[in-house]
Amino acid sequence: MGGMENVKFTEVLAPVEGQVAWDYFLYVLLFFQLILLVLLFSGSLRDVIFIAVTVMCAVADKTYLFGFIDPGSTATTLPAAVRFHTLESFYTYGARIIMFALPLLITTQTKISKAKPVCIIVALMSFIYVIARWVVQQRVAGQADFDRSGLGIIFSMGMSLYMIRFHWQRWTVILSRWE
Repeated sequence: MGGMENVKFTEVLAPVEGQVAWDYFLYVLLFFQLILLVLLFSGSLRDVIFIAVTVMCAVADKTYLFGFIDPGSTATTLPAAVRFHTLESFYTYGARIIMFALPLLITTQTKISKAKPVCIIVALMSFIYVIARWVVQQRVAGQADFDRSGLGIIFSMGMSLYMIRFHWQRWTVILSRWE
């Protein structure tokens, strides 16, 4: 297992070379997640915990945490951790799926009407992020090792289809209120 002894905290918070567009997208996503956290704070504890988990997953993704703590990683420098985190760590896929699935779940269950549009925005942004990142970076690695890279996208698509089918009636009610 690698370590972060050779990496400064400010290095992982700043946009990393070669990952600048993804890092800025995550900054915007984090901003919307924090707004959602504030909106949901007066609601149920479950919703607050769910959005707090999505914020933690986004921070873990931005700081390339799994490149350092994954048992298969030997990274001790930031470029090595970024490479392992973006291409090889299965935990990265799990965190990105959580960033997408939990806001959708909150959308269908929260009673705070002001939070629902923000939930949908966060879920859509997360979905775009997961799919775009997979297509641009991880699919190439996934062709060589389907079990590590392809499984995340299959799981996220299956989960989203299940949630849409399961909560379709709730979604139609939510969307009909906007008209």
